[in-house]
Amino acid sequence: MRELAADERDPSAVVAGPVTAYPAVSVTGHRSLTDSQMAWLGPELDRILHKLRDEHGTTDAHTGMAIGADTDFGWSALNARLKLHAHVPFPQQVAGVLAAVWDPAQRGKSGTFDTVRKAAVRGLPVIHLDVAALRTHGPGCSCVVALVEPTLF
Repeated sequence: MRELAADERDPSAVVAGPVTAYPAVSVTGHRSLTDSQMAWLGPELDRILHKLRDEHGTTDAHTGMAIGADTDFGWSALNARLKLHAHVPFPQQVAGVLAAVWDPAQRGKSGTFDTVRKAAVRGLPVIHLDVAALRTHGPGCSCVVALVEPTLF
């Protein structure tokens, strides 16, 4: 990650202070989503990927192309005119920022959880698309930060 120079920023974007550059974005997400979750997810991924492109210099998108969140992400990446990279199977390393389509209630029960936890432990920024609450949280959200903090029993 690096800071974008003023001439690299979208001139129409209102940005205060330095902006972190994320040259690439990866996705992890659930395969089984309800109709209402999918109806919310497509436009939300479009919004996020356009914002990453316009405000953070993102040019590349990486996905495992599984049915569900991965394929919706792929369509949104193409819509945002990002260079799409399909990896089968998806590599363990992820790009500069991770878009996580994740229901926190599935903690410990899915590959998505494992990927989010590994990203959090590595200090990778995670954009959390909470499909249970139909809400998006930026990097540093408490549900992701909690994955790296020790739990007391």
